Amino acid sequence: MGRVRSWLIAVLLIAALAGLVASLRAAPAPTPAIELASLSPALSLDAPTTVTAGRSFDIDILTDAGVVGPVHLAVISAVGTRQVVGELSDGTATLTVPSELVTGSGVLRLLATTASASGAAEVTVTPDITVDGIVPLAGPRSMIADGAHWTMVTVLASDALGNGLSDGTPVVVHVRRPDGSIELIDGAVNDLLEGLRVPSGTLAGLTTIRVDVDGATGPEVQVAEVPGRPVPFTVDVDQAALRADGRALATVSTGVLADRFGNVLLDGTSATITADGPDGRVRAVSATIDGRATFHLQATNSPGIVTVEVTVADVTSEQLQLEFVAEVTELDVQAARAGERVVITIGPVLTELGGFAPDGTKVIVTLPDGSQTLGQLRDGFASFDVSVTAGARLGIDVLGAHRDVVAP
Repeated sequence: MGRVRSWLIAVLLIAALAGLVASLRAAPAPTPAIELASLSPALSLDAPTTVTAGRSFDIDILTDAGVVGPVHLAVISAVGTRQVVGELSDGTATLTVPSELVTGSGVLRLLATTASASGAAEVTVTPDITVDGIVPLAGPRSMIADGAHWTMVTVLASDALGNGLSDGTPVVVHVRRPDGSIELIDGAVNDLLEGLRVPSGTLAGLTTIRVDVDGATGPEVQVAEVPGRPVPFTVDVDQAALRADGRALATVSTGVLADRFGNVLLDGTSATITADGPDGRVRAVSATIDGRATFHLQATNSPGIVTVEVTVADVTSEQLQLEFVAEVTELDVQAARAGERVVITIGPVLTELGGFAPDGTKVIVTLPDGSQTLGQLRDGFASFDVSVTAGARLGIDVLGAHRDVVAP
């Protein structure tokens, strides 16, 4: 008997739970308060359809004649809900929504309630007039003046309360080119901002930009229009007679560097010179001044041809060949034995003018085993004390001039 009773209780519990679940599934979702208000329109709200941000407005609340008592108006915005309280008199009440509740653009939802009735309405808040102080955000702040590059000008304008402007608000970008000409580029606000392309011209210089948004403006900004790559150019040397003395400097310079529109390259543009000659390869870097790049190339120690070229912005000049001629015209070398050692006397070493080669000029003595001994001229002479066997051949080099001597 006890088992039957337990079984019946279990069946009844299961049936009760099934009925509860079915009732919950059939029950409708709760209706928001503002929708409940619209389902019981005992209160009629007479409100403007649109208002301007930052400005108060009145709303008339109407119900059956003779009704008196308090009425509460909930002003619901995206940032919260505020209450305005009024009093019905003979079924009517006029409430003022203060300006501090009308600051953000968008939709205000109004819910009026009394002890026994409610009503709802919606009001669209539009931005107020655009305020000055609109800064055009330009980037990049430089562009190549070739008519093919551009910069982007972004405009983010608002009213005095910080509300973004409505889609379609006109935007005009005023562009003054380096030659003084002015261009206008039209646009319109879309999703709170506008971005407009400002194409480059073909004249290098500063381009000035300002924006106008529905009559409001702000400070100007400047964008640099810079020259592009130079057209092919040549290099020149300042003198024809070049001596291989290892000391003199030859001045090598480019012509005026300009792009295809005639814009001279900016001062400070990097330029690289490469020189290949008897002493090997030399590379140096300079910067342009007044459109030219200038280099000071040290003379070689040995006579021969030096090939020079200059590269600017990946554009390389035609090659220039410089001939460095021998500076030494007379080189006398004597060898004398002193016991196991040999004294090598070099000199006098004379230049083209017949004078002594400068003090400090490098002298190289090459021994039979290929090793070298270095020295310097003093008063046109140099002396070396070396240990070599009789008959050994030694090489003497001074500024490209060469002599061989046999050890006694």
